Amino acid sequence: MAKSSALPLLVGGAAALALASGKKKKKKKKSSGGGGKIRWGVRVTSDCQDVIIENDELFSDFILAGYQELHGIDPDLDVIEISTALFGEVAPDCSPFPEEPESGAIAELFAFVMRRVAFYMVADGRQQNIDLVEDSMGIAFNDWYTQWRNYPSSDIYDFPPSQVGFANDFSKYKIGPQWYSKTIKPFVATAVQQGRAGTAFEDYVANNRVLVGEFEKDIASLPQDQPVVDDYLDEVEEAIDRALSEINA
Repeated sequence: MAKSSALPLLVGGAAALALASGKKKKKKKKSSGGGGKIRWGVRVTSDCQDVIIENDELFSDFILAGYQELHGIDPDLDVIEISTALFGEVAPDCSPFPEEPESGAIAELFAFVMRRVAFYMVADGRQQNIDLVEDSMGIAFNDWYTQWRNYPSSDIYDFPPSQVGFANDFSKYKIGPQWYSKTIKPFVATAVQQGRAGTAFEDYVANNRVLVGEFEKDIASLPQDQPVVDDYLDEVEEAIDRALSEINA
């Protein structure tokens, strides 16, 4: 998988939360918490595993009205304080930042609310309230969101047959059936043509990605203290050696 730039967390594109679409990359396990309650247009299961926006207009109106009410009460409230209060109205039994969320969907819900609140603050000329958070807690929030939006699981999501997928708890990985023929061998052939055969393994690791959970990650950033990562790198090296021998035969 080729590298691509990441969107900024607060003011980037739409939230990754697949709230109302119902589209999934894998078969989803049934929630153990039942259907859950609907608050302000959002259904959250009692075990905090699933979040579904049932009424997007109501939810949006709630965030705007809640933001305006809290700002009227205390103009010095920052984006995290307001977002935490609104999150608590929608998912009172679930854990917001900086606590450990019960699922990736909960992390996405908090980030979704926070994006909306940040947008309203900027529109109201309250950029300084966001800047203060970025100075003091922004890094902590980004780290929290990056970790928990890809919630640890032993599931391997669907990925192209020419690529590789890891469970994001790094308990296992799977190589696609076309990985060698459509990814490794063409890469090695190009390396040979460009006189880089001797560094093919290092170049491959430095310039390619794999799927970890739902998201792509640089191979070089994978935790090499994990046995499955070590096994995968051994397979990469063996596949490159095999391709070199076939090309040079």
